[in-house]
Amino acid sequence: MAIRNSFGLEIWKHLGVEQKLKYGGIAVAVVLAVVGIRWFQLRKYPIVDQEFLSSPNERSKAYLSHMSDKRFFGGSYDYYEIKVMRNHPNGGEFAVYEERIHAEDIPIPVDLKDIDRIVKWTRDSTIVMYHFGKLRIRVDMPL
Repeated sequence: MAIRNSFGLEIWKHLGVEQKLKYGGIAVAVVLAVVGIRWFQLRKYPIVDQEFLSSPNERSKAYLSHMSDKRFFGGSYDYYEIKVMRNHPNGGEFAVYEERIHAEDIPIPVDLKDIDRIVKWTRDSTIVMYHFGKLRIRVDMPL
């Protein structure tokens, strides 16, 4: 084992400066190429898709977002974000409710284009329900 560990060092000691620069440059080029290839693979991430449904009184919006992302050193994550926003009297919006749900926790496939089936407002705009099969999330709107 000691011979194997010192073998590389012995060879390195006997190399000239030009050879060390050559092999060092090759090593740096390989590392940069690997990093560049991985960056190229991940350039389109994260992928975000979002839809919303306005309340009947048009004062609030129920958002449903899906995010898919990959990590540089491997692995990925998928989650849905539900967010209920209310219009501010001075303009803009403020969050009433926010929650992230991992995609594997939702029992059915979710198609954001079918938001009318997933998000339901009561007629008086006081309650919004998110339906994901057996998983239901109720948000009571503040008055």
